[in-house]
Amino acid sequence: MRTIIIVLFLALPFKLFSQTSSMGFWGNVIETNAGTRLELMASKEKTGEYALSITHRYQTLLGESLFLTINIPSTQVENFKFQLKQLKKKYDEWYRIAKNNRVEQVEKDIPIAISAYGDMYGSKLSYPEKKNIKAVFFVYNYVIHCIIRASISGYNTYQLSEWVLSSTDFNTIISEIDKTILHQRNYDNDQRHTQDLFQ
Repeated sequence: MRTIIIVLFLALPFKLFSQTSSMGFWGNVIETNAGTRLELMASKEKTGEYALSITHRYQTLLGESLFLTINIPSTQVENFKFQLKQLKKKYDEWYRIAKNNRVEQVEKDIPIAISAYGDMYGSKLSYPEKKNIKAVFFVYNYVIHCIIRASISGYNTYQLSEWVLSSTDFNTIISEIDKTILHQRNYDNDQRHTQDLFQ
């Protein structure tokens, strides 16, 4: 009797094995307190500085598995972190107001612009005509969250990604941005050193 061995990894996309970070195939994965999965990856630009991408993978109510990626060039990484800090500050202020006044339900845009990013692409749209990120203060049944809504539209399609965050999630994302970039920089330096050994 012959045994047939199927090698599954040959069927996987080759890009899966091109390691951009040894933190894992999907980069540095963060799970927020409300269950939002964010994948952070850093990549070296021609300038030698590091850009950042944040991917949110999620399922729609219809069961579709989708993703939406935000690309942040190296020149905007610090500004992006600053905007997240400003957003956390306003969210914490409104959180206290909602708690002190026993607010049961509300949905209100947080007036902090998130503009420090280059482009976005998703499962349904590779070249968006329009893109938007905004933050919403959301309370339902006294449970309070911040929701960052990233959306792209064009070519008769629309895609919306929602990051559901608590106050501590902001701190986690900000610190993990630095860790992701440092980890990728160290990995690239190690690779270059290894290549230099064989000149």
